[in-house]
Amino acid sequence: MSACVLWLLMFSRRASAEPACGQRPWIAVDFREASWPAQFRETVLADLRASLSERRIDVCLPDQATIRTPLARITLTAPNEVSVSIVVVAADEKAQKRAARVVSLVTVPSDGRPFAVALATDELLKASWSELALLPPETEVRESAQPPTPSPPPAPVLEPPKPKLSSLAGAALVDWFVGNQGYGGGELRFRHVLSENLRWSIEGAAGGALGKRIETAHGTVKSTSLLGAAWLRYVAQFVGSTQLGVAAGTRVGYHSSTGAPLALIAGDAAVSGRTVAGVVGSLMGRFDARLSLGASTFCDLGMEVGVPVRSLQISDSGAIVTGATGFRFTPSVGAGLQW
Repeated sequence: MSACVLWLLMFSRRASAEPACGQRPWIAVDFREASWPAQFRETVLADLRASLSERRIDVCLPDQATIRTPLARITLTAPNEVSVSIVVVAADEKAQKRAARVVSLVTVPSDGRPFAVALATDELLKASWSELALLPPETEVRESAQPPTPSPPPAPVLEPPKPKLSSLAGAALVDWFVGNQGYGGGELRFRHVLSENLRWSIEGAAGGALGKRIETAHGTVKSTSLLGAAWLRYVAQFVGSTQLGVAAGTRVGYHSSTGAPLALIAGDAAVSGRTVAGVVGSLMGRFDARLSLGASTFCDLGMEVGVPVRSLQISDSGAIVTGATGFRFTPSVGAGLQW
């Protein structure tokens, strides 16, 4: 207990010895909405302080410093979930001067967005020193009175991470034809982004599935399918690192049914035998969500609804026993990598 009290006394003395923010010329940073995450604000402030400390300028929240008027006020506003508005206002003796820009974060991973905002703010300040007359006279005089020192090497320019345009995923699916056969299987899916705003993409898939066994009076009917699909996809909404999308496309499969010991008949065609096979096609619509699991990994959830274009229907002794026909529902879940 005494050790805890001693530690608290030492901590309070150290905190009281530290200079208050704003003892030097300072710049106020105002996060306009109350919904900014605390960690986001702390990271932005820390990066700006590291940059402006070279000019002996403090960076404070508006309620942290009251000793003198700030050189400028920086206001950060989030008009939507993937962009930030930065406004710098500096007051001189004659008028207020203002500079502003909007930073898009749609291509920046969530863990890199605070750094991207701080970097954009620092660039706006550096580009506006002369135009906004931000440096106070005492700072300029003090800097000119010092002997010249060698210029430090230029800091490396850190660009925001490039967007990931391609992905490969494995998915498990259920392929259910209303009133007839149901299949369970999987497929590989490749997606590539087509537009700069990351909303439009194309996707292709290939895989296979096993159908539910059907028992008839003459034996068991087994079904399999080889699947292929193609899509045009649009991201309707970005929610943080999650994408909500819609897509239109087609599914085509080679479906095969085997029965024993009775011969099977495909629809009305005069084709019969132990095995009957054919091509099945559907026009599909899809709703999906892509959830980010890490910098390069994700999880996909999807629901497809389709109408038949080409069907396959299997009969035994004149009665329809199975087939890939009618409306189609295909829910799926998958995971993969993007680059």
